[in-house]
Amino acid sequence: MEWEEMTTYDLEEYAKKEDAVAIVPVGCLEAHGPHLPLGTDILAVEKIALLAAEREEVVVLPPLPYAWTSVHTGYSGAINMKAEVLLTFWGNIFDEIARNGCKKIILLNGHGGNKGILWVFIREFALKNKDYTIYYHNYFSSKEVDNLITKLRMDSMEHADEVETSIMLYLYPELCQMDKVPKTRIEKTKDFDVKPAIVGFEWATNWTKWHNATGAPYKATAEKGEKLVELFVKILIELIKKVKADDKVLDAKKKFHQDASG
Repeated sequence: MEWEEMTTYDLEEYAKKEDAVAIVPVGCLEAHGPHLPLGTDILAVEKIALLAAEREEVVVLPPLPYAWTSVHTGYSGAINMKAEVLLTFWGNIFDEIARNGCKKIILLNGHGGNKGILWVFIREFALKNKDYTIYYHNYFSSKEVDNLITKLRMDSMEHADEVETSIMLYLYPELCQMDKVPKTRIEKTKDFDVKPAIVGFEWATNWTKWHNATGAPYKATAEKGEKLVELFVKILIELIKKVKADDKVLDAKKKFHQDASG
C-alpha cells in the first residue's frame, strides 16, 4: 500500500490494526557518476520498499529525497540539507505518521551518506518519551549482503560502482547511460593521509574523477542487480514481520525513561 494512494478512510482503518507498520524510505539527490541519475538512492530505496509491500502488508510513504550530502556539493544536482534542519524535519515527519495512528515505523535508508546523521537522529529520538517506535535500517548493510557481494565477485559497495550500477540496471535500465561508463577501474586519488584521524571531506577528494563514480561500474549487470534486490527485499520482509510481532521495544523504552528520571 502507498500512503498517497490511500483514502483517509483506508488509512484510518489500517492504522487500527495491531500490526500496522509504516515504512519511510529516505534517499538523496546527488551525482552518481556520469551514468546514473541524481535520484539513484531515492529510486532504489523506494522500489525496494514497494516490492516488499507487495508480499507483506505494510504502508509505504513517499520517499524523502533531501538529505546530508555535503561531499557531493561540488557536482551539479546535489541538494544538501543542514544537519539541524534534517533532524527537525525528520522528527516532524515521524511525529505526524504516529499522530495518524501508525506507531511502528521503519526508517529505510538508501543513502550511505545519511548513516552518520541518522545514527544521531535515532539516538536523540531514544531520549524522547514518545509513544511510538522507529526501527532504523540501511537496506544495503548486512552480513548477508556482504556475503552475496563476495559470492558475485564484486567489490564492496561504494558509490555509482559495480554494485549500485547493477541495482539500477535491474530496477531502472532506461535511466542508466552505460555508454558513458569508463572501461577501466576507477581508483582513489589520495591527496593526503592523516589516518587514523578524519577531517570530514576525504571522500570528496578521493573520488574526483568521473563525477564521484567508484570501482568498476563497467562490470555491472542486471542479473547481478536482480540477485541483490531479491536479497534486499527478503531482508526487509523479515524485518517487517519482526516489527509487526514486536511487543517489547516500546515497553523497554518506557522503562528506560522511568529509570533515567529516577
